[in-house]
Amino acid sequence: VDWDTSEFDDGEHELEAVAFDVEDGSGSTALMVTVDNTPPELSLDSPADGEVQGDEIVLVATASDASGMDRVEFTVDGGAAQILSEAPWETAFDASALPSGVHSVSVAAFDAAGNEASVTREFLLDRSPLVEIVTPETGDMVSGPIIVQVQIEDVEGIKAATLLVDEVSILDLEEAGAGLYEGVWTP
Repeated sequence: VDWDTSEFDDGEHELEAVAFDVEDGSGSTALMVTVDNTPPELSLDSPADGEVQGDEIVLVATASDASGMDRVEFTVDGGAAQILSEAPWETAFDASALPSGVHSVSVAAFDAAGNEASVTREFLLDRSPLVEIVTPETGDMVSGPIIVQVQIEDVEGIKAATLLVDEVSILDLEEAGAGLYEGVWTP
């Protein structure tokens, strides 16, 4: 017989089994059980909703339950779960294989009684290029034609690189190899 514990308050309850024989004799046994129908308290602490992330995402949750925690499971975009069986509920996720854009992270917490709580939110994976002007250097005095070199790193590839002076585009930079782009600027 299945016992639907949802009709009972959380806490201790006595279960008693009684048997009657054909002579109206009876026997019984009893035991105490604890009913727990309350899911764990759960919050997804990181990443924040809509937060911009890079290739490594730190996933952090807070989970607790009066009957004790069994496990916490993190998933990104519904993929394979990263399962943690003890606090702290924190793990790193390698997002390098994911494309830039909006993604979802879900966390599910399971207590010792099998109750589940879950939270899902979205984050933005941004792999904007890392750009550094190599030459000239900050504070240099420049005149005449000069070679401007820019180091650019981006896992998704560079479509175009442009030099701006006072927020006005003046020169398309050409790839010079190994992430280095350059052009000749005449101030």
